[in-house]
Amino acid sequence: MGNGAAMRTVSPRPTDGLHSAFRPKGLEGRGGLGSRLGIGLFGVLAFALLLSSCEGGTPAAGGPLRAGYVRHPMPAALASSGELSRTIALPYEAGLDVRAPEPILTIGSMSGSEVLGKVVDGAITSSGELLLLDQHPGKVLVYRQGEEGIWLRLGGYGDGPGEFKHAVAVAADEAGGILVADRALKIHRYTKHRAGWVYDSAIRVPFEPTDVCAVGARIFVAGSRIAVVDGQAVLSDATTIHEVSASGDLVNSFATPYQSDSRRAVQVYSEGRMACDPADGTISIAYSTLGEVHSYSLSGDLLWIAKLDPFVYPPLIQSPSGGIGPEMEVVDRIDLLSDIAVVDGGRLAVGFESRAKDDLLARNGEVALSTILLERSSGEVVAVWKGSSIVGSRNGHILQYSIDPFPRVELMAVNQPPTK
Repeated sequence: MGNGAAMRTVSPRPTDGLHSAFRPKGLEGRGGLGSRLGIGLFGVLAFALLLSSCEGGTPAAGGPLRAGYVRHPMPAALASSGELSRTIALPYEAGLDVRAPEPILTIGSMSGSEVLGKVVDGAITSSGELLLLDQHPGKVLVYRQGEEGIWLRLGGYGDGPGEFKHAVAVAADEAGGILVADRALKIHRYTKHRAGWVYDSAIRVPFEPTDVCAVGARIFVAGSRIAVVDGQAVLSDATTIHEVSASGDLVNSFATPYQSDSRRAVQVYSEGRMACDPADGTISIAYSTLGEVHSYSLSGDLLWIAKLDPFVYPPLIQSPSGGIGPEMEVVDRIDLLSDIAVVDGGRLAVGFESRAKDDLLARNGEVALSTILLERSSGEVVAVWKGSSIVGSRNGHILQYSIDPFPRVELMAVNQPPTK
């Protein structure tokens, strides 16, 4: 690792007794883990299991590999393996395990006009409106604090102007505009107009976006770059953060968490969620299957890496033909970083999820959810609490989504130090 970057290792809270609701964030419906990611946790494992079964399975679990097989991730291929790495523990006894902030506003109901579907992302505008990206019915729902009900609906499923095929992220820029990332290789733009917004344009990008954010007039998109080779879409490089112009031209690409000749392995470890911080000009990305948070300057200089430890995700075994299969026998649970959001006061909120392996394969059981609060300048841990999924933040507030006993989004103030 260059640029004087330092790697931190921290420990997520234990999974015993955490919130048990099965959050609808999975590829099969991003209802499971990792719903907004290009592959998703379920998608990665299901796809990999299919590949391994087609190729006669993987070598003995955890043992030496047969000739031609490779186990991923290879430590030397990780950006977090640099000489400046530093390990820190998360001592719960030191007071970092705290109560979740109390909600100051709840959106959603069991019936009526405020029934929510599957909220996969959210944002708060500079003027205080709450934006919720609800994949069912595929629209951005706009709420005004202090007013009842949904104030405005933007988008909808389709191919027309301002319509989404598979919207996965929403962001508010500093000029009051709205950006929506669509896995149909588009970033939709809405501009502020009088009391609301009007559709502006669609920025076409050469990758499937997993997230979008803005700093001033600069637009940054998370996703793996693709190219078409012999009629097939393949990974073209290992960078994961891309600055794009209003016309869709690539201005800069950076952030490479894993480098390998296996495009499939690189794509698995490149899946992540991103947060821009206009206040200090940084971008942080949480890599879902690596359990790492990387922070960069706007020009792409690596500032620090925080690595969760222990973080459990099955190693991937690459066969001589290039197929990928998960080494499921060596794990008893699967963890995932689900989101990241900037909080005022120099902090980042990172979503952590964990699920027992048997429950994952049966697609039922409990999902343990917690939020890890980090110092955005260093990656040091500030606090940890159990609770719902992060979907957005601004000005010392975060939006968290849960489905038990009904789908709802809660606005929480985190501008004061969390209490035990």
